[in-house]
Order: sequence, then structure tokens, then C-alpha cells
Amino acid sequence: MSAPTLSQHGGLEVLVPVSASDYPKLVKHLRTQQPHSLKVIGHLTSNVKSPDWKTEVYVDSWSHLSVVICLNRKHIGPYITLSDTDIYLHSTCSEKLKEILLNSTVIDWGNTVFFDGIDDALLPDLQEIAPQSGKLKLEFCANIHLHTNTDRLNWATPNGTLLSPLTVAEARIVLKNWKFGRDWMLSEIEHIIQTNLTSGLFTNEGELVAWALEGFYGGIGFVHTLENHRRKGYAKIVVADLTKKMLTAGQTPWAHVEDHSEKGVSERLLESVGFLKSDVRQAFIGFAPHGKEIIW
Repeated sequence: MSAPTLSQHGGLEVLVPVSASDYPKLVKHLRTQQPHSLKVIGHLTSNVKSPDWKTEVYVDSWSHLSVVICLNRKHIGPYITLSDTDIYLHSTCSEKLKEILLNSTVIDWGNTVFFDGIDDALLPDLQEIAPQSGKLKLEFCANIHLHTNTDRLNWATPNGTLLSPLTVAEARIVLKNWKFGRDWMLSEIEHIIQTNLTSGLFTNEGELVAWALEGFYGGIGFVHTLENHRRKGYAKIVVADLTKKMLTAGQTPWAHVEDHSEKGVSERLLESVGFLKSDVRQAFIGFAPHGKEIIW
């Protein structure tokens, strides 16, 4: 671990950078705090698989570790930010987190910041300390679902289809059918496919008809079935297959379900393959200084 650095104000920076060699040690610590820490674990694990993600990782202290912050900055690495800085954090101490958000120079409140899926219990802390020079906006919330029943993972592959990991050649169709997808995000999808676990259901003719990916954040996401192939149970098959791959790799299978009109469909899908909704909710929150905005 690197030593503390001087802040722009001449005092000691309140966050300590974590070197990549210490990521496994940090993941081991965070596993004792699941499911609240799952998203930060996912980012650390993705960076172990591929340092190209170039996530910056900071903690308050090794001796009394209570805050972990991961940052991805615009135009650095294949990760595509919606803001100038995307932040993923885990905290077990509200007061320490507020001190860090107020005093750390790592977070630049002069530009747009997106808190991507933080524990919604931390929302009041953000509202309390966010600078008056901008606006904090809650975009949406989501519930964490955890896998609990391996007996529900045995779904037969229909005749005329086969399961296979995705290749970069399928990145464009994944992007096209991702509701957050933009043309300039293609490199991120390609990198996810190259480095993380995936499951695709293909026809014998080679057409990809359903898929699920382990996102850069470590959870199951990007789940989709092409419209002409729906109501055949294909989504269950790829989610179950990806879940088994994650279990085999020693990872914790999880997914978040956003608050939206089709929430029930996603929840029933996850329940059918052995997931249960936890009491952990994530908030997706943007901050933009006056005169700027996050393109969501």
C-alpha cells in the first residue's frame, strides 16, 4: 500500500491509494461484509482479471478500515463513464465517509460525479455534504438478489440450441439491446466479453438468441432474449449457466433489479433459478455542478 499523500490544501490526504497487489487482501476483507460490499468486490475482481480497467482504489486506513472507494475517470481505460468520475464505494462508518467526501481531493466536486450503485442508506450522508454549487439527483434504486438454491440451476438446453461463452463478435448485438447502450460504449462491452464470464444461447445455425454477462461490477447483467425467441425459458437457461460458472470460479452470484415497470418479470426470472431478494438496496445518484449535466 502507498503512503498517504499531501492534499491540494497542504494537509494529509484523507484517503490512501491501494496498489493492485493488495486487491486480493482487500477483497478477502470485504467478503466478510457481503452483500453490502458486493459491488466494490466486483470492481476489484474485474481489475485483477484485467488491469486495463484502470480503476483507482482508495481506503481510509488498513488498521481501521471502514471506507473503500473505487473511481473510474472519463477516457481512462475501456470503462465508459457517464460522468467525469464514476464512484463505487463501501462504508461501515457514516461519519468517516462524510469526512472523506468533504475533505478528500480524490473526488472533484467541480465536475460531474456519478455514485453508481451505493448502499441507499448512505443517501442522507450525500445529501448532507454535497456542495451547494451543484445538484444531487437520485436516478433510480435497485434491490440486490442473492443466489441461494443450486437445485434450481438445472435447466435443459432445448433441441436445436447450444450454450457457449460469447466472443467479441457478439459485442455489437449485446450493445444494441442494452437499454443503457450507446455506440461509443462498444469497447467496454468488448472488454467485458474478453475478460469476464458470459453465457450465450445459440441456435445450431450460429444465431445468438439469448445471453447474460458478468458485468464489470461483478453481478449478473445484460440479460436479454431476442424478441422472436421469448417465452421459451431461454433467459432462465443463460442466467442459470452463468450462475454455475460464477460458483465454479468461487464468486458470489448476485444481480440487482431496478425499480421499474417490469421489475416483477426480472424478480420472477431470478427466483426461478434460485435467487432471493435481500434487504440491500442500491442507489444510483448523480451530482452535477451548476452549468453541467450527466447524460443519462
